Amino acid sequence: MRNSRMTLSTAACAVLLWLASLATALHAAAVDAKLWKTYCDDAKKAVQERRDQEADQFIGMAVGAAESFGEADPRLVETLFMAAGLQQARKRFADAETHLRRALAVREARLGTNHLSVAECVFHLGNNLSDQKKFTEAEPFLKRAEHIAKWKTSAYHPTVGTCQAALARNYSLAGRYDQADKLYTAALKILGTQTSTTKFKGGPDMIEERLFVPDYRRVMQIRMEQAQTLHLGKKHKDAEDAFKKLVKLIEDREGKDSVLLVNPLLAFGLHCADVKKYPAAETLLLRRQGIITEHAGPKHPAHLATKAALERVYREQGKDAEADLLARQLSEAGVKPDAAK
Repeated sequence: MRNSRMTLSTAACAVLLWLASLATALHAAAVDAKLWKTYCDDAKKAVQERRDQEADQFIGMAVGAAESFGEADPRLVETLFMAAGLQQARKRFADAETHLRRALAVREARLGTNHLSVAECVFHLGNNLSDQKKFTEAEPFLKRAEHIAKWKTSAYHPTVGTCQAALARNYSLAGRYDQADKLYTAALKILGTQTSTTKFKGGPDMIEERLFVPDYRRVMQIRMEQAQTLHLGKKHKDAEDAFKKLVKLIEDREGKDSVLLVNPLLAFGLHCADVKKYPAAETLLLRRQGIITEHAGPKHPAHLATKAALERVYREQGKDAEADLLARQLSEAGVKPDAAK
C-alpha cells in the first residue's frame, strides 16, 4: 500500500512539474509575442518619423523576434513583408529585396512552388525589381505570378488583372511600350468590370455568390499609366483618347472639380503641348490651376508645376508677356521656368 501511495505521489509530482513547465513555456511565448508586436510598432513609428538608424534597429529586432517562432509560424513571413514595405517606403529597394526573397523561400518550402501565397511573394518581388530598374530580372517573376493566378483562379480573376498591370508597368518602364499597352488593356478589361461568380460548396443547395466591384482608384491609376505609355510610344491619338477616358472616369465617379484630376490634367496638358495643341494644353492647365486653388488655396506648391507648364505653352505660342510673368514668379520660388519641358 505504501508503494502504491508513493507511486501515485511520484506521478502527481511529474504531472505538476509538466504543468509548471508548460505554464512557463506559455508565459515565455506570450512575452515573446508581446515583444515582437512592440518591435513591429516601434519600427513603423521610427520610419514615419524618419529616425533611420532606430528604424533599422527595430526592423532587425522585429525580424529576429519573428524568427524565434519558427519558419512554420505565419508571423515570420508577415514580419518580412512588413520589413520589406518599410524599406520600400524609404526607397531602400535592395534591402526590401532581401526580405522579399527570404519570404518567398519560406513560403515555397512550406507550400510548394505553385501556391497563391507563393504568387503573392513572387508578385511583390517582381515589383521590387522593377523599382530597381532590373526590368529583365523582374519579368519572369511577374509572369510567374500571373501564371499561378490563372491556374489557381481563372483567366479573368482580379488577381490576374493585377499581375498584368504590374507586368505592363515593368514593360513601360523598360521602354517596351507596345507590349505594355496590350497588357494594360487586358488588365482594365478585368479590373474595370463588375463581375460575379457562383460556386457550389458541397451540394446544389450550398451556393456561394462572389461579387467583384472595381476599385476605381486603381483603375484610374492604370489608365494614367497606359495614357503616359502611349504618349511615350508616340501614339499621340491613342494617348489623347486614353487621357480623355481617364478624365471622364474621374469626373463620373468623383465630380468635375475632384482633386484626383490634378495629376491627369497636368499630364494631359503636357501631352497636348508636346503635340503642339497649345490652346487645348492651356485650357487643361488653367483648369488644373482652378481645382488646386479651390481645394488648397492660391499659394499651394502644386501651382508651381502648373505655372512651369503654362510658361512653356505661352512661350511656344509667342505670348511673351504672359510667359515672362510666370517666369518671374517661378524664379522667385526657386524653380527654373523650363522645368515642365
